[in-house]
Amino acid sequence: MQLSQMTHDSYFQELREQILDNKNKWDNEHFIVFNHEAGTGKSRTTHRILGEMTKEYDYRVLYVQLFVKNDELTNTVNAINKYAGKDVACGIAGDDIRKKNQRQRAVESPILCVSHRMYQMICQGEHRELVKNRDILIIDEYPNLVEKVTFNCQDIGDLFVSNVGDGCQEIDELARMLRQLVCENRKKCKTNTEMVFLDFQSVEYERYKAVATKLLKSSSSDKEQIERLKKVQQILENGAYFYEGGLHTFDSSNELLLLKSNLILDANGFDFKYQLSNKFILKKQDKFYDYSHSQFFHYVVDTSKTGLSKYINFNQRVLNEISFEGCKGVLFITDKQNKQALEREIEYHFSNYGDNLKEIENNLGCKIRVDYHGNLKGVNYYRTFDMVVVIKSPIFDFLAYGLTNFFYKSKDKIPVGNISVFEDEDIEKIRKTSIAGELYQGMKRINRDNSQSAKYYVFCNNQDVIDIVVEQFPGIQYVRRELVVEKKRVEDVKPEQAENPKVAEVKKLLLEYRQSGLKSIKKQELREAVGIRHKSNFTKLLHSLEKFLSDNFIIAKGQHLIFQ
Repeated sequence: MQLSQMTHDSYFQELREQILDNKNKWDNEHFIVFNHEAGTGKSRTTHRILGEMTKEYDYRVLYVQLFVKNDELTNTVNAINKYAGKDVACGIAGDDIRKKNQRQRAVESPILCVSHRMYQMICQGEHRELVKNRDILIIDEYPNLVEKVTFNCQDIGDLFVSNVGDGCQEIDELARMLRQLVCENRKKCKTNTEMVFLDFQSVEYERYKAVATKLLKSSSSDKEQIERLKKVQQILENGAYFYEGGLHTFDSSNELLLLKSNLILDANGFDFKYQLSNKFILKKQDKFYDYSHSQFFHYVVDTSKTGLSKYINFNQRVLNEISFEGCKGVLFITDKQNKQALEREIEYHFSNYGDNLKEIENNLGCKIRVDYHGNLKGVNYYRTFDMVVVIKSPIFDFLAYGLTNFFYKSKDKIPVGNISVFEDEDIEKIRKTSIAGELYQGMKRINRDNSQSAKYYVFCNNQDVIDIVVEQFPGIQYVRRELVVEKKRVEDVKPEQAENPKVAEVKKLLLEYRQSGLKSIKKQELREAVGIRHKSNFTKLLHSLEKFLSDNFIIAKGQHLIFQ
């Protein structure tokens, strides 16, 4: 049901003009972002525009889409060729790029369709022949080019260990500098409530930058050691965040590749990422659908991983809240780890209707599917379903928000600083719009063309996020409810057990060996020194000491324990 009298063609008129009708609108320095509403057919419409384009224009296009699985790349190619009335498009992905005849066909094709991953490789400088002499770049869905680079205690230890025997003093100096940096910041950051930014701009680090570059140019080290040195170089050149015991930055080889005209199609145009860089120009589109015939049930309850771990029979409580009467198809959305558990809970809840989901579906007259966050964007399996139940808040790595902010601001030469977790204004906007985007995409898997009444159930206690999502459903009947769930009893905390005497003795000896200046010790010698007869028991003991070893920069390698 449309929100106004606008036709489908008029809704996409600005997109058509940006691609075809007026070269004056082309922009080789920015991405023009179109946020047409999910479910309105922006991908299909773009395929039609591109196919019809070839009848009048000789523009050469690179079309980038998220998925290639299940023949989705082939389907795109076939759709464009159908509208063109001839073969004007081809797709290339994966190992096909290594086949000379297919690569040559891709280079020559007027419209080349590739995956987000292939575009990322092109941005890193690979396969540039694919974009030579092309005019228009169209990317369907936001292209994530932020590739995390992490260097932790294990990496520092491996840098040391891999240098044993090579005698390269400069590698040892790099490793010692990084170890000292990690130790200093670990003492400052007692909890994971702050991401400390290190810019490495002071004069003292210039030497280390030169050393890293020199070692990479002249290195004859093994592949893994070269990769570690590349990480060190990225950290020193970009700057890095100290967080959760490691140093984190982004791969700066990822550069946003632009052509003469550049478009991004993304219904999540409300995502704050598009406001982080002046590379993006958002062309806001009106909403196409009216949802006044549908209902949005918001249950206020903590569905974070921590929150859910405290509840008793949460899934059952959710199922009791939902009315399945008259429902044709219901999609449950959780996280990947809980998918099977939820399916079993549904089978138990509807056990009167059958022994498994298939029998239950047949007797209920309603399709039932369970899927998970991270597996839903672009999926059309559930387009005719009329109910969705989101019982788990999507989870993203908080570090990803900080690095995304860092990546785009660095491109525009905007400085960044320390981040207080859940307090930094920009990071919170990234976090909330990212969560809202995942919820919105999941909810829009059903009732894609808005041709029927639908029910949307969301269990979440983040009102700011819900407000963003509700805004994407104009006119919808929003109902807010509290959900009271029984919590597990907090058992009396048991007094900490005394440490195993053998464990304490091993720790004591290792610290003494380190203090004495010893470089390494054989595991067998240590085992015999503490009187443990069986190797298997000693191996288990060492496994229990992983954190102690890491904290004290002791690496277990082969038959030795090495003091860094």
